[in-house]
Parts: sequence; C-alpha cells; structure tokens
Amino acid sequence: GDHQRLNKFSEQVLSFARSFNDKLTVIYHAVSALCDASSLDEAIEKGVWVLSMLGEDLFQPSSRSETLALIEKTRCLVQGYPEDLLLNYNLMTDSSKIMAMKFLSRLEISLVMGRRGVIPIVTSKMVELSLVHGLTPMSAIGFAYFGSMLASIGHVNEGYRYVKLAKDLVHRFSSKEVAGEVIAIATQTIGYVEPMQTTLEFHMQGHKTALEAGDIRSASLNFNLYCNYLFWCGGNMVNVKTKCEEACLFMKQHKMLAFLLNLRPFLSTIVKLIDKEETPSPFGFDGPVEDVLISSNPS
Repeated sequence: GDHQRLNKFSEQVLSFARSFNDKLTVIYHAVSALCDASSLDEAIEKGVWVLSMLGEDLFQPSSRSETLALIEKTRCLVQGYPEDLLLNYNLMTDSSKIMAMKFLSRLEISLVMGRRGVIPIVTSKMVELSLVHGLTPMSAIGFAYFGSMLASIGHVNEGYRYVKLAKDLVHRFSSKEVAGEVIAIATQTIGYVEPMQTTLEFHMQGHKTALEAGDIRSASLNFNLYCNYLFWCGGNMVNVKTKCEEACLFMKQHKMLAFLLNLRPFLSTIVKLIDKEETPSPFGFDGPVEDVLISSNPS
C-alpha cells in the first residue's frame, strides 16, 4: 500500500531506461499502483497515453447509438468463431500487442470504478486484438467484460457464452494474475442464468484466488459483490452486516478507497434495516475517507 515509495522507485528506473519499450513494464506497474491508490483519472490518462504510443488509439463514440454500433460490430466479428476454436486459438506473439492488452486490462478495472461509459470501447479493442493477433491471459478479461456487456443490453444467453469462455481461458493459461477479476465480472452475468446462490460461492472463490495472486483490487471487488449478492439471496441480515463490516475493514487495511466508498452506503442501509437507532460502525474512518478519495481522484 506504500504507493509513494513505489512511484519514487519507478521514477528512478525510468530515468535509466534507454527506450520507450524499456519503460513499458515499469509504467504498467505504476498505472496498477495508481488504480490501487484510487487515483483513477491519472491511471486512465496514463493508460490511454501508452496505448496511443503503442498505436492503439481508443475511438471515442459521441453518442449511445455509436456505442451500440461498436458493440454490434464486435459481436458480429466474434460470432464467426466457434467456442472450441476460440478456446484453442493461436497465441499472441507480437510483444507490443501483448503489452497493449496489459494496459487495456488495467483500464477495464479503473473504468469500473470511474468512467463506465468508456468500458465498451476498451472491451471491444481487447476482443479485436485477441482475434486478429492471438490470445494472451489478458484475453480472458476482455471476453469476461464482453459477455457482461452483451448481457447488459439484453443478449443474456450470448453473454453467458462468453463469460464461460473467459473462465475456460483462465484455466487454459493457468493464470492466477487475471482469475480474480474474471471471476468477479463473469459471475455477475452467471447470476442471471444459474441460481443466484451460486454467485456467493464464485465470489468467495474469486476473493481467495485474487488474494493468493496478490491482486487486492479484484479481491476487494469480489468481496464487495459477495456482500451485495448475499443480501439479494435472502441471507440473514445480521450475517450480511457482519460480512459487510469484514469487507470494509479489509478495504480499509489495503487502502482500497474506491471500493470502500462504494460499499459503505450499502452497509449503512443494512444497519438501518436491522435497527433504525443503530449507527454504522465507522471503523476509524468516518468522514475522512471520502475526503481522501476526492483529493486523490477529483472526478
């Protein structure tokens, strides 16, 4: 959680880099650190800049109709590939495209907590690169978001197909680096097709898997979603409250301020439903957490 020291070390390494390609890995970790620190605007800005330098400019639709047209274009592109072909598709070998996929994947998680309207652009780019240049472990993230995106506009069964493909790709690559995020995003679509109770098991699995990989972002995302689904599955309200408090403490300890700020109103609602007179436990961060988040991410 010591993002300031990481930034200083990154600056030292970058000062000795001989080329832009030498800097990419360090910049990637710096962008990831910005996500962890909830500096979402800066993370997005740096990610978009790097992608532009790699020749992957992100087209910005000017209206909802243009966004839907982009989604439909990507949908038509993927429909020509059977599932077994996609699962066993050739691997990506172009190093610049592999790095572009890494930065696109970082943008996805940043946009979830920030500019959700840009997610279709990033997702379509990830799917397109995977089909044109081959698969990487990051392709699983792209297909997870793609399936979720299709489900959100009414193509639930089709979206379900692609989130299952995303989970299968995680197993193909044995990649714990992306497993937590894929499980978090895919499970939201799975809950519309399979019994909602299955989402609880998946999100706890995603939380555990992400922790084992050191992916605190995805661990927090899964914990957040677990608490929400526990409520909607009809869980005991006291148990829901306890899990929300555990999640808030976890996010506080790991300085996941954006996820924390997202969960706190939900916890407050649960507390009021149990006892209108009870005041939610502040966990030592009542008030200032919003100020910290806003100061680090003015948007």
